[in-house]
Amino acid sequence: MTLEDFRLWLPIAIAVSVFAWNIYLQRSGVRQSALDKVNARVDQVEAERAADANNGRESREKVVERLTALEQQLQHMPDKDTVHRLELSVTRMEGDVKAQSATMVALSENVKAAVQSSLRVETYMLESRK
Repeated sequence: MTLEDFRLWLPIAIAVSVFAWNIYLQRSGVRQSALDKVNARVDQVEAERAADANNGRESREKVVERLTALEQQLQHMPDKDTVHRLELSVTRMEGDVKAQSATMVALSENVKAAVQSSLRVETYMLESRK
């Protein structure tokens, strides 16, 4: 056997021995515990991913419900043109109330004058009777 033959067969011999060693370890259970740990971690990660997906779906459903409720409330609220018309109406009503207030003050003065006049007539009638 020459050095050239040795260089040719050495990698093959190493690969076969590593393969045989792995088969031995697999059958003896040394690798099984490591594989079980990896499988347990994979199961845990899958469970966490499923829980996160479920939580995300629930969260999105809650957001959709809140958005739907908000849209329904906004449909019943007045728009800017309606609010502007309401402002103008309130302003007109304020002017009407001020005008009525001035009228009421004038009527109050007239009533006071009528009451005074009536009191004078009553007093005159009572005194003329005596």
